[in-house]
Amino acid sequence: MKQLRIAYVIQEFGVGGAEKIFLDYLRLFNARDDISYIGIVLGKNGGSLYSKAAQAEGLNIVYLNCTPKKFKNAYLDLIRRRLTYNIKLYFILKKFKPDVVHTHNTRMLKLITPCIKWCKKYRWFHTLHSDPYAVEEHNIENAKTVFNNLGVFPVCLNNAQFEKAKTRYGISDCVIIRNITDVKRFSDCTAKREDVRREIGIDNSTYVIGTVGRLAAVKNYDFLIEVFAKVLPQKPNSVLLFVGDGDKDSLYNHAAALGIEDKVIFLGSRTDVERLYRAMDVFTLTSTSEASSLVTVEAQIAGLPCVISSAIPAESVCTKKVVIMPKDASEQDWANQLINPSNFAKPQTTVEDYSVEKNFEKLLEVYKKVGKTKAKQVKQ
Repeated sequence: MKQLRIAYVIQEFGVGGAEKIFLDYLRLFNARDDISYIGIVLGKNGGSLYSKAAQAEGLNIVYLNCTPKKFKNAYLDLIRRRLTYNIKLYFILKKFKPDVVHTHNTRMLKLITPCIKWCKKYRWFHTLHSDPYAVEEHNIENAKTVFNNLGVFPVCLNNAQFEKAKTRYGISDCVIIRNITDVKRFSDCTAKREDVRREIGIDNSTYVIGTVGRLAAVKNYDFLIEVFAKVLPQKPNSVLLFVGDGDKDSLYNHAAALGIEDKVIFLGSRTDVERLYRAMDVFTLTSTSEASSLVTVEAQIAGLPCVISSAIPAESVCTKKVVIMPKDASEQDWANQLINPSNFAKPQTTVEDYSVEKNFEKLLEVYKKVGKTKAKQVKQ
């Protein structure tokens, strides 16, 4: 049996949406006899939950350790790091001899463009995880070059992202591969609401507003805390539950300034998110920019009503339980919907559209069909 050889590349392996997809696909590759793979992380092993899981499962990952700073002069260190990225990646690929190289996160492309040029004989794919209009201007021209001149084939998460990428990067074709979700994991979770709540110290009668994601500025969680302050006068027996790592201190301080810190719970990163959804009454996401929202899909599969920002693509709506808030909605508007969700949006996709089976097989089909000089012949 001839194996398909896949090199899967990411810059860092922390805890985020792209990193979750990276880990999930490595698991899928690992389970197939007809695939030989290597996961490549340009940076170091930072000991994230995902990297620990990958190590425990024996996944084939190498860390190129390109991150540490060596020179005080920032310009010299930038040159040194980029040389290191490209030389190390080149020799890893030369040794592994992949049929396919698949990279993630558009900001990374600038760092490895020389290696792409040196290794044109491989079939290169790249998944756009960010909203193209959230990518900084200094990365745009390089992305255009990589997609339009170096034969790297773009993979988009949804049609809305593709439409933006057409204008932003000048691409004319792509393949849509949605973020994969283990549907059964979230739909068939047997954890009982009262048991999960007991474990995290929440009374069963409490109204729980939950969110999942990195505690990063793009998630607009300061605004969510302001919204929650409007919820409490109407529903005093409520808590706001954050699941994810990041700048917890600033959010806690914001809650403390409003006098509601005892009503805000930070659980950090967790590997049992499917159980934590069982503890929530409503899921919310206030992001100012999202290319796709895997957690919104997960929450819907878990059966939760969801109240989300208009920055989240409509294709993330796959059930009849999602409220999309207008861009100009006030804190009180958000609070009212979190207490009593209504005016649900029409689903744009189905749960099956995000299934592992559908998207994994589609990706493998594309890998096999797309040649380095024939990318534009592939149909969505």
